[in-house]
Amino acid sequence: MDSLVNTTKYAELYRFIMDPLLNTTTHEEIDPYELTVDDDTCVLVAGLINTDWLPSIIFTHKNVKHKIISLWDSTSNTNVELLRESGFKVIINKESEFTHIRAKRDVCVWTGINKCKEFGYKYVLRMRSDFLCNSVIKYIYKTKHLANEKLTVLCGVIFPELIFHSDFVVFGKIDDMIRYYTIMPNDCPHDIPEKFHQEYYANKENLSKSDIQEIFHMSLPICIENNIEFIWLRAFGPMVKHYADMGEGIIF
Repeated sequence: MDSLVNTTKYAELYRFIMDPLLNTTTHEEIDPYELTVDDDTCVLVAGLINTDWLPSIIFTHKNVKHKIISLWDSTSNTNVELLRESGFKVIINKESEFTHIRAKRDVCVWTGINKCKEFGYKYVLRMRSDFLCNSVIKYIYKTKHLANEKLTVLCGVIFPELIFHSDFVVFGKIDDMIRYYTIMPNDCPHDIPEKFHQEYYANKENLSKSDIQEIFHMSLPICIENNIEFIWLRAFGPMVKHYADMGEGIIF
């Protein structure tokens, strides 16, 4: 299989987030906020794992004390063991048990968040498995006060056909997260997870910009101010930069 990080496109993105970290030697240099993260907060990584991303996932979470990863049972035993050895609690979801569910992407998140509650965590930062952060702990440290008030996402997005929030990273109190990540029903009239989740959480359809601002905090300004970057390995690359470049007419 052609390694994503060996192609020109992905090697550039990989270096963008990894080089500043790989040149350091201590956890204080990699992430100086390690000791300020409370034991009531867990990072949840959920979704399909590409083997090429595994070193980046492990490295960028190396100083995160409380971390869970929720995977499908198609994940190789080697990858599962590597994740366990790096400190992740690993949840394996049997795909055969969820064939009746249309919104497959919701399953790993749902089981992971409920496991977080079972372990007693009060806050969860949910990260997509194809989404990396150059300073996970700094992000928690800088945005937890927002997550204590309401669900915190990167930003809102305005498109002609839909106003919604960016759900690549969602941070909030455990019960808020469980409600938000209710699995999209099979009879949902559309196939847009962000639309379903925001409307289910708000108990209201066709949310306006002001509706979304009422139910979510936006962390994009904090990320820009503190040089926190999230990188989407599949597509657009550095997402904080991407959203900032889109401008206020589209991003809020």
